Amino acid sequence: MAFTPSASFSKGRKLEFLNQYNGIIHLDFDKLQQSELDNIFDKIIAIPYTLFCFRSPRNNGFKVFIKTNAEATQHTYVYKQVQKFYEDKLNIIADSSCKDISRLCFVSYDPNTYINDNPQLFNLFEKPQNKASSFVSRNANEYTTLFERCKLLTEKKLSYINGNRNNYIYLLASNCNRAGIPENEAISLISSNYDLAFTEISKSVNSAFSNHIDEFAKLAKFANLQTNSSNDSNFDFLKNTPFIPDDVISLLPEVLNSGCSAFSDRRERDVFLTGAIAILSGCLPGVSGIYAQKEVYPNLFSFIIAPAASGKGAMDF
Repeated sequence: MAFTPSASFSKGRKLEFLNQYNGIIHLDFDKLQQSELDNIFDKIIAIPYTLFCFRSPRNNGFKVFIKTNAEATQHTYVYKQVQKFYEDKLNIIADSSCKDISRLCFVSYDPNTYINDNPQLFNLFEKPQNKASSFVSRNANEYTTLFERCKLLTEKKLSYINGNRNNYIYLLASNCNRAGIPENEAISLISSNYDLAFTEISKSVNSAFSNHIDEFAKLAKFANLQTNSSNDSNFDFLKNTPFIPDDVISLLPEVLNSGCSAFSDRRERDVFLTGAIAILSGCLPGVSGIYAQKEVYPNLFSFIIAPAASGKGAMDF
């Protein structure tokens, strides 16, 4: 016999059939040595958050259940918090596959099953308080400006079209997270700009933020889109990478030197030259050489990474 510890479902174990979420987290500790089972069990039941616990069907571990104050959209995030807390307390690793809200749990007979009639509620930590607090809080207009930049970044990779809308929203939410936009603001901004169902948007945003907790606000200072601001706090490192020296350009073969001379902007010139070298390398299929006792070829692959409006268009030439 099996059941879904975290929620009940009406027709099948899919999110669209979720009937009621109960906030219970299911941890599975298995593949333990028989000699350590009693000690681990004593540690589990000593934790006030433990709701109930029983031996796994294979008798080599424990199924542990914890009551939290989380909502369905916060399930993945609170699972990671509970998992880390118990792993630190028990000094053993839990099976991470139990993080799915629709995960089944098989029941086993255990006469020593532990049931706590009055467990302490595991409260969801604020998301993520320690990192967000290190950045200056912004007003609504500043979040809107950041959001527009995130949209531009997202649209360079994906389009918001049928069959791809959830992937688009997930990527947009990930960019919002990296830009330092709080999750609730991201949900509000995305739902007011796109026609996907609010529940779908909320789930996608929560998933993106939960899976990329450590990336919150990582792009806030150095991956901004091209701006004219001279403020040091908005300094764009991608915009200020070194140019290819002019003396290198002057030593290039005529075909490349003349091509570079068509550009007055040094950034566009460098983009053109990088692309041109990669293209020319593909025109030499019969050329090879020996290096470190291995036959090598001149094929090159180039990747241009830069903010918007920074000269990447020179590749069109």
